[in-house]
Amino acid sequence: MMMRLNKVISFLFFVVFSNSVASQNNHESYIEPDSLKGMGSQELTDLFYANSSMPEKAMIYVDAYKYRAKRDNDTIKIANGFYFMYWLNDNNEFGLSYLDSITNLTERVKDKFYPTAGYHLKGDYFFNKGDFDQSLQNYLKAYNSISEYTNIRLKYNVKRSIALLQSRIGNYEEALMAFKECFDFYVEKNYKEEASEIFLGVLFSLAETYVRNNKLDSASYYNAMGYRESVLAKNNLMRDYFVLGEGVNQFHKQNYRAAIDSINVALNNSKNEIDISNLAFAHFYLGKAYDKLRDKRKSIDYFLHVDSIYTKIPDLEPEFREVYVKLIGYYKSIKNTEKQLEFVNKLILKDSILNHNFKYLSKNIYKEYDTPELIADKEKLIWNLEKKNEKNIYKNLILSFFLVVLTGMSVYLFIRQRKFRKRFEKLMNSNSQLSFKGDAQVIDKKKKQEPLSTKIGVSDTVVAAILEGLNDFVEKEKYLDNTITLNKLSKNLKTNSNYLSKVINYYEQKNFSNYINDLRIDYTVEQLKTNKQFRLYSVKGIAEEVGFNSTESFSKAFFKRTGIYPSYFIKQLEKQ
Repeated sequence: MMMRLNKVISFLFFVVFSNSVASQNNHESYIEPDSLKGMGSQELTDLFYANSSMPEKAMIYVDAYKYRAKRDNDTIKIANGFYFMYWLNDNNEFGLSYLDSITNLTERVKDKFYPTAGYHLKGDYFFNKGDFDQSLQNYLKAYNSISEYTNIRLKYNVKRSIALLQSRIGNYEEALMAFKECFDFYVEKNYKEEASEIFLGVLFSLAETYVRNNKLDSASYYNAMGYRESVLAKNNLMRDYFVLGEGVNQFHKQNYRAAIDSINVALNNSKNEIDISNLAFAHFYLGKAYDKLRDKRKSIDYFLHVDSIYTKIPDLEPEFREVYVKLIGYYKSIKNTEKQLEFVNKLILKDSILNHNFKYLSKNIYKEYDTPELIADKEKLIWNLEKKNEKNIYKNLILSFFLVVLTGMSVYLFIRQRKFRKRFEKLMNSNSQLSFKGDAQVIDKKKKQEPLSTKIGVSDTVVAAILEGLNDFVEKEKYLDNTITLNKLSKNLKTNSNYLSKVINYYEQKNFSNYINDLRIDYTVEQLKTNKQFRLYSVKGIAEEVGFNSTESFSKAFFKRTGIYPSYFIKQLEKQ
């Protein structure tokens, strides 16, 4: 349970004890905002931490900090910049690359934080990924890089991380000694107020490790101390963690009702703040407590909660293996073969992960089901299910068919929505006003560049007059008239409909109907983008406003011109 505080504590160490961090972008074209020019590095750092939950805003301060670090060729501040970027990207593929940059850059420097902090962060990174071998290697590099220049608090934070790892892999006695040393350091140096969150994390780890070593009275003593210190620090979440920890301790003292009460108090107080792994830990011990009280239904419900959580996160606490043993036994007792097989498969998978990450399992954890026995049970269960499922083949085929159809429809809708989104973005990024007037501009361009000839069977003088008339027609938005027709427009231009049709076909490469529709749609797009009142109209109202006689003809014309429907376009605009 205490492992889940590791990343938070490491982050808080930098917030409390270090000065800064920045980024890795191209600064050749960077222009520092005037609003930041009067700020010092520490002020930029404080603003970064204050906005670290909003990456886009935080990057404003990162870029300015990084720009100055690069300009001044300041190795330490450049390394700090990589730390900022790691904090913003620790959950994606870029996180490790920023940590590599820190250690490569500072490997030979003599500084109070580097290179120790870089290796320490890499240890945390691999720890949170469940790669304990790589985590230990980097923690040891961090510890071995400690020198007379190293910040003393960083030294003990590294020790604390190594102790966490020792506890995670079952070396509880060594972990307890290390946590005691860290606790004594914070108390002796009177750092517990200056770095209360870090101190509380150490105190929590110490209390839990006493439980692991079956020194339950000592665990109660430090849980009580942690509760008092959390109240003084007004840290409600840590207060609830100590209540949760004491609930676990009460379980080991065989006070099962007290354990349930304490754990429920912690869960009710912390509400949505408790992290997902500690939530699993709480449900695990609630399940164990109800199992001891012979309340099978509640016990199984809580174990199922634990399983649902561990389908979302990769690593598994070794003791949680018991969850799957209990679930297999329960479903076997009620003769639910399908669920029994499901949890046998999950237990085989969990064992493979545990055996990879925890070499000590074979000698330190009693297995009610050994792997060969599990596989034999699995094969027997599969045989029974196959016999049972022979009667359901037809039903399964039908179900599979509908599943394929549903999947196909889902894929089709996904691709369709993605296309619509791209087309919407293209419309938003284009200059709608130019697009709208493009028809008239093309006419002007062709009028100048292409010699009038007998290609369309109309004299140069007549063509020129028609083109000028069309320009006026477009500029005055007369195409919005829903009564406009080829004959009506030709009369207005004092020509005949045959000549007008030929000119539009030649210069616009479209017939009269499409020409009018495209002008109306371009006008509609521009109005929707720039006129909020226009967006309040219904699709039917917009259609009438721009000259269409029906909603259907408007929607078809809109889709033909833009590749999306007007309702979709309006909805996306409203989201923005």
